[in-house]
Amino acid sequence: MTNQTRVAVVDDDPRVRESLESLLDAAQIEAHFFPSAESFLAEDIGRFTCLVSDVKMPGMSGFELQRHVLDRRPSLPIIFISAYPDNSRISEAISLGAITFLQKPFDGEELLGWIEKSCRPLK
Repeated sequence: MTNQTRVAVVDDDPRVRESLESLLDAAQIEAHFFPSAESFLAEDIGRFTCLVSDVKMPGMSGFELQRHVLDRRPSLPIIFISAYPDNSRISEAISLGAITFLQKPFDGEELLGWIEKSCRPLK
């Protein structure tokens, strides 16, 4: 394995995925993009150093995704993003190990800071 940060981004909105692709590419961070929680879970999630996930998506929500990730890879850092904050759900997600919750629209530099701080490279 290389000494590389590898981020998975799960968001159903193609504009958000495109925006995050530009941001992460400019920061030279390897990222893989998924339009749904289900498509992410179909992958080998062990190859990622962290997960950036929307909360409100068709099908499985980001919070439901977190529970699946906890079963398969409890050490995977999760950064939630959403335009629809729900304080009780956010508190629950943080108590289950989510790193942070960023409300859309968020500052790209803030997201990059969380990724740098939380998403240790694979060795």
